Amino acid sequence: MRTIDVRKNVPGAEFFLPVGYIEHAASICFAALAEDNHLSGLRRDEFVEHIAHHYEKINYIHPFREGNGRVQRIYWNRVALAAGWQLDWRPVHGDENHLAARAGSDQQDLGPLVRMFDKVVTLPDDETRADWSADEIQRLAIRPDLT
Repeated sequence: MRTIDVRKNVPGAEFFLPVGYIEHAASICFAALAEDNHLSGLRRDEFVEHIAHHYEKINYIHPFREGNGRVQRIYWNRVALAAGWQLDWRPVHGDENHLAARAGSDQQDLGPLVRMFDKVVTLPDDETRADWSADEIQRLAIRPDLT
């Protein structure tokens, strides 16, 4: 966990959530994700909108000094698969993700994140489905903190 306030090292970047609020904000965000049934049972267009919303909230918390983006990709991959979707991040490059996340947090504009997730949300292929037991998918849907 970070112990100082941070922001991206780019001109005009706003600070992420102040360090003193990380734990409280995280509990609120993950409770909201649980209330949203961990994005399960949604049509693709609904899933894209909901994941963009939750991604922005959790990204703003930015609990680590380094590696937040990598951790989020792993986490959201697991949440998506448990919800019946797969994220293929290859069409999205770092700048697009960064600008979309900034639009979400700085201007409260989720449009760029929705467009970004529209590029990456796919149905899981048969090989991916075979790698996941029904028990593991159910466990993640109930307790995504176990990833």
